[in-house]
Amino acid sequence: MFELKEFRIGKGQALKLWISENDADFFVPNDVSGFLADQAIVNPNDVVIELGSGICPISILLAKKQPELRQIYSVEIVQEQVDLAVKNIDKYQLSTKITPLVGDLFSPFEQGFEGIKADVILDDCSGLSPVAAELGWYPKGGKIPQGGSDGTQVTIPFLKKAGEYLANSGSVYFPTTPNFSDEKKIIEVARENFSSLEVVLEKNIPLTEQQTELILTTSECNIFEPIIRKGTRGFWTAKIWKANNPI
Repeated sequence: MFELKEFRIGKGQALKLWISENDADFFVPNDVSGFLADQAIVNPNDVVIELGSGICPISILLAKKQPELRQIYSVEIVQEQVDLAVKNIDKYQLSTKITPLVGDLFSPFEQGFEGIKADVILDDCSGLSPVAAELGWYPKGGKIPQGGSDGTQVTIPFLKKAGEYLANSGSVYFPTTPNFSDEKKIIEVARENFSSLEVVLEKNIPLTEQQTELILTTSECNIFEPIIRKGTRGFWTAKIWKANNPI
């Protein structure tokens, strides 16, 4: 069963999206989704690849923000989420602009959609250590791939391959969470694969008191930089990076 739910994503933008009535197995739009959508610069006639697209909020926002883009390829590994993405794309009458694909990272462009070069590539895949599951940020059904012990399990392979699918003068956008992933390891790989790298957004996001306490008592191996403390509340940090010029 499905139901429509309204989400505020990014800078006050609202989307009504189809979700599973019992969405315990699936991701829904979060803060990082909004940050990526806000920071990605998409121009007329651009081709876009989004990986980890879930139920397709970022692709829909980009297509609404830049109606003259050429095409968005939205890749998601979980078939049920792709099915929901199709419903959401149809709801916003964007089926000629957004192509949903089932696959792991760039696998659809190795078989069936070969030769595609994108002007913009976005990574919204899992990138958090196991503390994210403790905080309830990962669905409990086990269908969504997680970020591994240090939160780099998906992000690093993405960075190693992204340059192969990037058009001349194209840009890659990806998030890091220095509290809950090994950001130093991720950025080292990014610098090995791109000659230009910059932080385009950095945000401190509040935690509830309960979440703050959980983080303070969880295993140290799940935390890579201490959260910011303000009284009984804590704040975690999210960054959006922009990479250009593959090496």
